[in-house]
Amino acid sequence: MTRQELEKHLERRRTLMECEDILQNLRRSIGPGTQALTGMPHTTGVKDKVGDLATEIAYMEGRVAGLQAEVDEQAQAVRQFIAGVQDDHLKIILSLRYIRGLTWIEVALVLGGRNTGSGVKSAVRRFFEAGESGESKS
Repeated sequence: MTRQELEKHLERRRTLMECEDILQNLRRSIGPGTQALTGMPHTTGVKDKVGDLATEIAYMEGRVAGLQAEVDEQAQAVRQFIAGVQDDHLKIILSLRYIRGLTWIEVALVLGGRNTGSGVKSAVRRFFEAGESGESKS
């Protein structure tokens, strides 16, 4: 597995989370609304706000389900890849970043010690530059 594939998986996870948030907001907006009493004349156009909202919710539910299936499938491959990494410290970094979806700074904070966001990111970069097996090039 390449770093680009891991980053693509991470981006898919983020897209899924955004879509779930949108869906949740759409569902919240179902609640009863109030009329705006402005004293101004109303337009003659007819809108079906409930129907439009139901359509949006149905679309987002389908989108979330599709993304969830993709993410679940990719996550299995990511877990298998990470399980094959020999270095335990790097295995933890990769899991926190690509399975749990943490930022580099959050990964460093979880690890503690003198780790920094740029430090853990550099460790991953060096791992991939050395080759996916993690062995250094001679």
